[in-house]
Amino acid sequence: MIFIFAWLLSSCVPTKKYEELDKRYRSADRKVTQLQKSNEYNEKVIADLEQKAALLENLREELNETKQKLASLEGSHQQLQKSYDNALVEKDKLITTYSEDMAAFSRELATKEKDLNDQKVSLDSLMRDIEMRERKLTQLRDESNQQKEQMDMLKSTITEALNSFSKTDLSIREKDGKIYVSLSQELLFAKGSNVIDNQGRKALIQLASVLRDNREININVEGHTDSDGTPFRNWQLSVERATAVVQILTANGLNPERIIASGRAFYSPVAPNDTEENKNLNRRTEIILEPNLEILYKLFENEGS
Repeated sequence: MIFIFAWLLSSCVPTKKYEELDKRYRSADRKVTQLQKSNEYNEKVIADLEQKAALLENLREELNETKQKLASLEGSHQQLQKSYDNALVEKDKLITTYSEDMAAFSRELATKEKDLNDQKVSLDSLMRDIEMRERKLTQLRDESNQQKEQMDMLKSTITEALNSFSKTDLSIREKDGKIYVSLSQELLFAKGSNVIDNQGRKALIQLASVLRDNREININVEGHTDSDGTPFRNWQLSVERATAVVQILTANGLNPERIIASGRAFYSPVAPNDTEENKNLNRRTEIILEPNLEILYKLFENEGS
C-alpha cells in the first residue's frame, strides 16, 4: 500500500484525485480493518460453534446412551412392575389364606377352650368325687378297724367265758373276719338226737350271756353230721340240732332277728368221713359270729347315691 501511495505521489497525480484516492484508501483500510476484526470475530464464533458442535455431539451421544439406559430402565421397570403386581396378587392370596386360617384357628381355639372348660368341670367333679370316696374309704376303714377290734375283743371274751370246757368239745377260731365257735356232738347231743344235754346247755347259756352285750353281731348256727345214714335224715338232723341251739340262745336273751339256723348235713366236713375219729370231728355244731355289715352297706349306698 505504501508503495502504491508513493507511486501515486510521484506520478504527479492531481491533488483532487490524490485526495479522492487517499479517501478511498482510508476507507478501504478501515474496511480491511473491519473485515479483519470481523474475520477474527467470525473465527472465534466458528471456533466457539465448533466447540459447541463438539459439545453438542457429546451431548447427543450421551443422550443416546441415556435413551438406551432409559429404555433398559423402562424394561426393568416393567419387569419390576410385573413382579410387584404378582407380589400384590400373592399378598392378597396370602392375606385371604391367613384370614381363613386365623378364622379356622379361632374356631378351633374356641372349641378347645370349651373342651378345656368342660374337662375342668369334669375334673372338679371328679376331684370332689375322689375326696368324697376318700372320706367314705376312711370311714369304711375306721369302721372296719372298729369291727375288727370288736371281734378280737369278743373272741377274747368268749374264750375266757368258755375256758372251762375242753378243746376237744369246744374250740374257738377266727377266719375271714368271723369267729367260729365249734361245739362237738358229745358236748351237745347224744348220737342221733336233737335234744341238748345239760353240759351243752350250760355252754350255750354262758355264750348267750357274752353275746347279749354285743348287739352288732349277727349269728349263724350251722348243724353238721357225718356221712352215716341217709342224706335226708342228715339234712333233717343238722337243721333240728341248729334249731335246738337257737332256741336256747333266744331263750337267754338273744334277739331272734340276729340269728339264722341252718343245716349242712355232711356236705361241709372238716375231715374225710373215713374213720370214726374223723367222723367225730364232722359231727359238730358251729356258731358263726360276724359283724353287722349294715353300717358298711349304708356307707356304700350313700357313696352310690
